[in-house]
Amino acid sequence: MSTPIALLCGIVLCFGVGFVEAAPTDIVLPPDLTIEAPTGDVPPTLAALSGKWYGRWHGERTNAFMAEQVIAVERITTQKITVVYAGVGRWGQLNGRQWSWRLDAEYKKNMLVFTLPDGTRITRRLNKDETLDVRGDSSSGSWIGTKWTRLPD
Repeated sequence: MSTPIALLCGIVLCFGVGFVEAAPTDIVLPPDLTIEAPTGDVPPTLAALSGKWYGRWHGERTNAFMAEQVIAVERITTQKITVVYAGVGRWGQLNGRQWSWRLDAEYKKNMLVFTLPDGTRITRRLNKDETLDVRGDSSSGSWIGTKWTRLPD
C-alpha cells in the first residue's frame, strides 16, 4: 500500500470518518425528481427527513436480503409530504424487478408513513445518528431496513 493511501486509511480508522453509500445504478429514479427545501414552518424533526435515503430490505423472520431501495422525500410542507419510493428486487421472484412510485405521505408519531399501491405500509423513523430505520408491512409479511443512509443530492 502506498504511503498516501495508508495515511488516509489511518485517518479514517482513527477519526471515524464515514463514506456515504451510493445507491445501485439499477434503482431508477424519475428524471424529474427534485428535492425541495422544507418550508420554514415545518417542525425540525420532520424537516430532517428531507432528501434521498438508501437502504436494504431484509425479511423480518428470515433476515433474507430482499431488495435495495431509495426513498426520496421531495417535498415537505405543513400541508403535504411527497415521496418517491424506488427499488430493485434481489431475492426470488423479485430478483431484478424494478419499481418506482411517487406517493403522498403523512407524519405520525415521529414517523413518516406512506402506503404503496399494493397496500404495503412503509414507516420510517430517524435515529439519533441521522440514519433511518424503515419497516414495511403487508398481508404477505414484514420487511425491515436499519441504518439507511442519506445520499448526496
